[in-house]
Amino acid sequence: MILMKSTPVITSQQAIPVNIPPYQFSVVSTQTMINDPYLGPEERTTYGYLMDNLNPNYITLVDIDKKLIPLMEATDNEIFYRRLFLNNLFINSDFHFGKYIVKGIFIYELKPLDEVPDLEELAESIGWKEAYSEYNVTFLSYVVDTKAETTFVIPGVLVSDPTDKDKNIPLKLKNNIRRYICNVLDFVNNGAEDEINIVTVEASEKRNEKRAKRGKLPQPTVIHIRPRSKFLKYIDEFNKSSRKKAQHKFQVRGHFRHYKNKRYSEERRSKPRWIRPYYKGKGIFIKKSYQLNGESGD
Repeated sequence: MILMKSTPVITSQQAIPVNIPPYQFSVVSTQTMINDPYLGPEERTTYGYLMDNLNPNYITLVDIDKKLIPLMEATDNEIFYRRLFLNNLFINSDFHFGKYIVKGIFIYELKPLDEVPDLEELAESIGWKEAYSEYNVTFLSYVVDTKAETTFVIPGVLVSDPTDKDKNIPLKLKNNIRRYICNVLDFVNNGAEDEINIVTVEASEKRNEKRAKRGKLPQPTVIHIRPRSKFLKYIDEFNKSSRKKAQHKFQVRGHFRHYKNKRYSEERRSKPRWIRPYYKGKGIFIKKSYQLNGESGD
């Protein structure tokens, strides 16, 4: 359970190459942080718990095809609780927000306090009771600030997050992380109108033994999110459009349309519809700045 009151800035991580895969980056960073003599007891407990849950025998990686990432970056979504399809997940993809690189997102299902009453007193004492009053999704990410050349950690929960008041955390970045979580869950749970394939590759004990002999980290089970062949034409055109040169065009952001009204059937309400992002106009791509309600920071 992530109960961090503040976000530590990590300056000792710069020996870790930024270009290594997010899962490896997070495991190595966590191992390094646990040994940091300046780490407080609360943070040390959190990182120890995280290290246990990053165990390849326990966690599942979600790998998103690189061609799909620009679509997710261009897709808005409502931020609210969704049940995870597995209890522990690690989104094993790099995401870019301005000067920041999000090195993956570790997420897991959080039970409400009435199912874990031994934690109720602790949650209330540090201001987390509302966040844990119902089922929720909690997350933790390592984020690289490419300008400051530092790495910091963003912890939080999907809704009712008390750490949103922490001025050390860029709230706009944090909400983008939340939006990615919602996008990934909606893509996987609903197949985005059957435009993607979900391929699961189970962890192999023999393969991991060979990886260990070569000094590599064991590989957990991986869920690959890949576009279907008919969808590739649209993806390639969308990704190519952002690089075209001429006069003027702009991006119309996609979104998930959720059908919450009771006039819709139960089946319709259970499956949001993905509205694709697209480019409007012709010529040079003019990037619009989207200020999200209630957000501040870079």
